[in-house]
Amino acid sequence: MVTVSPSLLSANGARFAEEAHDVLRSGATRLHFDVMDHQYVSQLTFGPMFCQALRQEHISCPIDVHLMTQNSDTYIDEFAKAGATSICFHLETTQDPIQSLEHIREKGMQSGIALSPHESPKILLPYLEKCDRILIMSVVPGQA
Repeated sequence: MVTVSPSLLSANGARFAEEAHDVLRSGATRLHFDVMDHQYVSQLTFGPMFCQALRQEHISCPIDVHLMTQNSDTYIDEFAKAGATSICFHLETTQDPIQSLEHIREKGMQSGIALSPHESPKILLPYLEKCDRILIMSVVPGQA
């Protein structure tokens, strides 16, 4: 099954929850967070507090988190506590992808891997059994 999760990357920070509600009223059933740490990519974006704020604003739909961060493992527990539904990360951002995928599932979320445009889908083969989701990117991480 293919799922489309509209990204909140372009949302107005001052109206973040209102814009998320607008996306959902337009027919979306999930939301997508592009999390960037200003290390793995040059941009800096959302942290777990944005996810938690949406939950406090009565947004109950699934929230998919895409970690474009140097050490993705450091964010798993925080996003789980904040109410994320799934986390995808890039293989090179963790020392042990299998352990990371398992940790995400242990926290009650769906686990996934993000695939950049230049990467072959074959790199996913050793991890598919532990993946609930695959995020196929159309741009290089951090690029528009």
